[in-house]
Amino acid sequence: MTLFLSFILGMMITVVLIPPLIKMATKWRIVDVPDERKIHLTKVPRIGGVAMLLGTALPVMLLLTGYREIQAYVIAIIILLLFGALDDKYNIDYKWKFLGQLLATLVVIFYGNIVIDTLSFLGIETLPAYISVAFTIFALLGVTNAINMSDGLDGLAGGLSLLSLGGIALIAYATVNNHIIIIALAGMGSILGFLRFNTYPARIFMGDTGSQFLGFTLGVTVILLAQQKDTSISSFIPLLVLGLPIIDTLQVMTTRLSRGVSPFKPDKNHIHHQLLMIGFNHYESVLIIYIIQSMLVGSAYVLLYAQDLVLLGYYVLIVFLTAGILFLARRSGWRIHAMAGKDREFIKKNVHWLQTSGRFRALIIYFTLVLLAAYLIIGMVNLRSVPVDTGVLSMIMLMVLFAQLVHDPRKEFNWLDRVVLYTLSTMVVYVVQNFSVIVNLELGLMNMIFAGLLLTVVLGFRYASNDTFVPTLLDVLILLMVAVLLLFPEIKITGLNFKISLVHIVVLFYAIELILSQVKRNILYTRAITAITLFVIAGMAFIRS
Repeated sequence: MTLFLSFILGMMITVVLIPPLIKMATKWRIVDVPDERKIHLTKVPRIGGVAMLLGTALPVMLLLTGYREIQAYVIAIIILLLFGALDDKYNIDYKWKFLGQLLATLVVIFYGNIVIDTLSFLGIETLPAYISVAFTIFALLGVTNAINMSDGLDGLAGGLSLLSLGGIALIAYATVNNHIIIIALAGMGSILGFLRFNTYPARIFMGDTGSQFLGFTLGVTVILLAQQKDTSISSFIPLLVLGLPIIDTLQVMTTRLSRGVSPFKPDKNHIHHQLLMIGFNHYESVLIIYIIQSMLVGSAYVLLYAQDLVLLGYYVLIVFLTAGILFLARRSGWRIHAMAGKDREFIKKNVHWLQTSGRFRALIIYFTLVLLAAYLIIGMVNLRSVPVDTGVLSMIMLMVLFAQLVHDPRKEFNWLDRVVLYTLSTMVVYVVQNFSVIVNLELGLMNMIFAGLLLTVVLGFRYASNDTFVPTLLDVLILLMVAVLLLFPEIKITGLNFKISLVHIVVLFYAIELILSQVKRNILYTRAITAITLFVIAGMAFIRS
């Protein structure tokens, strides 16, 4: 429950803070102004990092009390907040930003004792103090600036950090370190809350406050992870977990130095800039980077206990492949969309017909409704029991929904409807996975229903009305994370098959979102069906518990 709470609190705090921060940033002129090296064309508030930082810090302070390293981490990110906010407002010199990063680093080293004191690949059990401190400062500053430098497209730095924190959480779970998991999950929740406002086209940027905070958090957590005394994790695991931002930083700085310019001078030589140059659009560029990052993070989990030389060789191979492919594409003048020709136009015409076909959209919604209802009914009728706490939660939501029905039954769907429906679907998956008695025939039927539901959600993503259900890079990122998670070994928490449950929950969430975004006339009926389902769950909790 603590792990779940850290994630939910991180997301909710961030989501609640961002709307007022957008207004505040506009009023105080904390905005990102377009220039020759930036992609966006209008002024965008750049204060989202404040929401993410607070969304992570508050759950961590609440759930991890009395730990010196946690206190040091919180003090350090507050220092980053102060310097980052000054930079977002006044565009201070990079030397002042560097000073803030250095102060934060010194706090976690000397107050929190978070240091790199062993290097397994060299066979060194304990580094001398002066080397340990120097190397830790170099590593933390490097990671912080790597994420800061990767913040060039909407959703890019946040998505990369989300994938890395997901990998850190999985590795911490495998090595039984709940402190790291709580920090990682709180950070993931805050990033997801932010990305809903940041995916292209962005309503808010994270600013230097956000990118420095994310980089610093990644640096601290990977050090804590790799320096555990009771594990045999390789010293190269952090390279894979941090992934593409490190590769990007290395190639950018190498290019700048080879041209005789400062390695800190901004330019358009980052990987995302190069992808744009060879013809990929914004959406495609970020998606490609997400996929590469997912491969690297997934590899870190799979190769967790591999030999150091294997990890180093694998990482170097990825570095050369990435740099080599981009170099050849630039030298040859290759352009991706120029290769499509008439076939691309044919596909576009057919996709446009499907998107504008009212009957096809209605068919998608109809099947989604039917399959969702069938999934819930078959799952519920086979329950042998329902936990009392689940029943109590159902009663609370039922009272909230009833109050809304009485107050204004025909009001448009709002955030409260989504909270109730998302919580309901999570509860149904939980009780079905833990407390149902399903024979083989019913199990096969449920799997077929779920497969059909997955298909309608995918079709809904692609062909639903563009003005009501537009998939963003955040949606792609969530689905990509789920797909990568399926490749990992089985994860069970309190008897729950985590992977199966997560996949079912995500698909149900998007089925609900698809229905809510398309249904305009049956608001009262949808709420009534939700209320009936909650009533059944609550009744079964007190009858069959």
